[in-house]
Amino acid sequence: MTRRQWDTGEDPETDGFRPLVVAPGGRLYDARGRRRLLPPVLFGLGVFAHFARNRRRYDVVDCASYPFLALIAVRLALAGRRGVRVRVQWLELLSKQYWRAYAGPVGGLLGRLLQRLCVRLTPTAFAISGLVESRLRAAGFRGEIHRLPGLWVGDPAERRPAAELPSEPLAVFAGRHVPDKGVAMLPDAIHEARRTEPKIRAAIVGDGPERPRVLRRIEELGLEDAIEAPGFIDREPLEDLMRRASCMVLPSMREGYGLAVIEAASHGVPAVVCRAPDNAATALIAEGVNGVIASSPSPQVIAPAILDVVGQGAPLRRSTADWFAQNAQRLSIRGSIELIREVTRPGVREAMDERARFG
Repeated sequence: MTRRQWDTGEDPETDGFRPLVVAPGGRLYDARGRRRLLPPVLFGLGVFAHFARNRRRYDVVDCASYPFLALIAVRLALAGRRGVRVRVQWLELLSKQYWRAYAGPVGGLLGRLLQRLCVRLTPTAFAISGLVESRLRAAGFRGEIHRLPGLWVGDPAERRPAAELPSEPLAVFAGRHVPDKGVAMLPDAIHEARRTEPKIRAAIVGDGPERPRVLRRIEELGLEDAIEAPGFIDREPLEDLMRRASCMVLPSMREGYGLAVIEAASHGVPAVVCRAPDNAATALIAEGVNGVIASSPSPQVIAPAILDVVGQGAPLRRSTADWFAQNAQRLSIRGSIELIREVTRPGVREAMDERARFG
C-alpha cells in the first residue's frame, strides 16, 4: 500500500504482489529538507479509508512504523476486528534530542507523542537494528521483537571486490542531499583533508534540498577540480565510482540502518561514518576492518578519518572485502524476508481458524 511514487499513469508491473495506491504523489520535502506534513496526512487518510472499507479482507497486515499516521489509521480502521494480526516494522525510533532539533519544542513534542503512541499500538515488532530494539524496550514495549538481519539487495557472487583493483584517493558519498545526511559538511571535510594530502578528491552523488548549498560551498572553497557533484546517476556509473574509491563517506547524524555501508563493503570499499545518538550505521563498522568511526559529525573530525582510511590503502580494502564475504548472507534482505514469512505463517493459520469459528 503506497502513495503514487511514479510519474506514469499506469501502476508498475510486479512479480508476486500488487501495489495498491491510496494517496497521490508529490513532493515529500520542503525547501529546507524537512518532510512536508500534507503527504503523510493524505496517506494516513487513504490507508484508513481502504481498511475501513475492507475490514474483513485481511488476515495479516505488515505495516511500517513511519509515517506514524498510517499505523494509527490501520489500528483505528481495524479496531474490534477479530483475528487480524498486525506486524510493525520499526526501522527507526528517534531520540528526544533529535525530535527537538528537527522540529523545535512544539513540533518535536508532537513527534515524540505520536512515536510513543505508535509503540503502544504495536502488537508485534520487527526491528532493523540493536539501537531500535533497545529503544523499543526503553519506550515500554513488552511484546515480541524480531530482529531483521539485513536489507542489502544483491548477489555476492556477482560482486568483483574493489580490493582487487587499484584505487584512487577518492571519497564517495551517495545519498539524498538532506540535512540528516550531513552532506553539506563534505566540501569542508575534503578541503581540510587536502591540507595534508592534496591528491584526495571526492564525488558527491545524489540530489535534494541541500544540493545548492553543497555546490555553493564547493565553489567558495575553490574545489571545482577536486569534487564532482553530478546529481543522481545511473547504477552502472555509480558502481564504477565505488570500485575506484578509497572510501565511502557517510557523515549522517541519523541512520536507521546504514545500508550504504553494506553497499560499499560489497565492493570491498571501507566506510567512514560518524558517531551520533541516532546513527545506527556505526554498528556495521568494525574499526580497522571495514572502516573508521569519526567521533562526531564535523568536518574537522571527518577529515582525519578520511585520511586514515585512504592511508591504509589496499590492506583495509582487502579486509573490507573479507568482512563482507563473511557477513553477506547475514546482511542480505533475503534473510529478513524469510524471517517475516516465518513469523507471518502461524498468524495466517490462526486468523483463518478464527474466521472459520466466528464467521
